[in-house]
Amino acid sequence: MKHAYNLTKQFPTQMNDIAAFTTWLNNNKFNFGIVNAPISIGGASAGAHLALFEATKGIIPFKCVFDVAGPVDVDKIKSDLATVNYTDYPAQKQVMADVIDNILNTVSPTLVQQQGSVKGTIHAQHIFALHNENDMLIPFIQTQRLASTYGSQVTIIKLPFNSDTFGGGHNLGGSIHKFGIPTFDTHLANYCK
Repeated sequence: MKHAYNLTKQFPTQMNDIAAFTTWLNNNKFNFGIVNAPISIGGASAGAHLALFEATKGIIPFKCVFDVAGPVDVDKIKSDLATVNYTDYPAQKQVMADVIDNILNTVSPTLVQQQGSVKGTIHAQHIFALHNENDMLIPFIQTQRLASTYGSQVTIIKLPFNSDTFGGGHNLGGSIHKFGIPTFDTHLANYCK
């Protein structure tokens, strides 16, 4: 069962969408015959942040959380850009800083105050963090912080950079489709059933 959140500039609509679905699913588990079935949640980029945040609420004890290049500390992304190697793509440095400024200042001005960092207990047995070490928008140090905070609960899966479908710095499309989906399927089958 898949559910997507609304793409909107009006934060926290996305959080409310995910929370409403999680609550509905929890209240209707019996109708679907999934009372004791393992349930996992995941997303990419902003969706990964939402999935991690939802897992801290404890409405459903998720079997697995899949975090694909998601921000963990939104308020530190801009300063974290200093850890990115822009040697082969020097023009991207300012572009990425401008994108982050736009997100923090105009798209979601209340994000940092309301949901800037993933905090507290994550109610899941496993967290699989798939990320490209050379991500120029969401620096890899964000995933390292997740692992540092949640220890053995987190498995980092480093996605290789796919220059064939370089997506302006975040490289979600190419890396995820070429390398991430097979990894996701393997871990879902082996650890999340």
